Amino acid sequence: MTALCYNKGIKYILNKRNINMHKYFIGWIILIAVSFIGAGTLMAVQGFQAQKDVKANVAAEKIALGVAEKADGTRDEAVAEFVPAVYQGKPLAEAKLPDALLWQREIIREHTLTSTKGLTFAEMPRTIPKLDEAGNQIIGEDGKPVMMLNAARDIWTQSTTLQSALLQGYMAWKLSELVMGLGAAFIFMGLAALMIGMPLTRRK
Repeated sequence: MTALCYNKGIKYILNKRNINMHKYFIGWIILIAVSFIGAGTLMAVQGFQAQKDVKANVAAEKIALGVAEKADGTRDEAVAEFVPAVYQGKPLAEAKLPDALLWQREIIREHTLTSTKGLTFAEMPRTIPKLDEAGNQIIGEDGKPVMMLNAARDIWTQSTTLQSALLQGYMAWKLSELVMGLGAAFIFMGLAALMIGMPLTRRK
């Protein structure tokens, strides 16, 4: 009789323990699922808002993509190379593509290279000889050419500022897309975990 009671007690304890472990397991699954859904929703919302802010800033600058064929009959090779015909002449914001920011960046770079005869900032000397009206070097009292700051380098300074701003806008746009994508993935994983956990709550 004592042995029978002992065995029943052991079975009751083990059964109770299994039930508790089952509840803990289900609880953790549901907690993880809800956490994933919450985090995913937050990421998706923040990513969408960030992308909205980037688009608003791009629109505020009122930048328009160039056209390859000019009214005077000339052709802008940089625009023809980088900007698809369907987007030429349109405001940058209307393109609604992050790549449009890169197109404009490449156009600015190509135009700058044209202005500096193909030289980058690093390839241009800091100072150049000063010339007179006839194009001859001006010689100083010491017998050496008079030097002056190379103004052409200022073109690259302004160009680099614009290129950097466009590149940062592109990266921010793409990052917002990545965050929204990760948010969607988190929501999907959370829903999948719920689909696994909820049926277990109905099992006895």
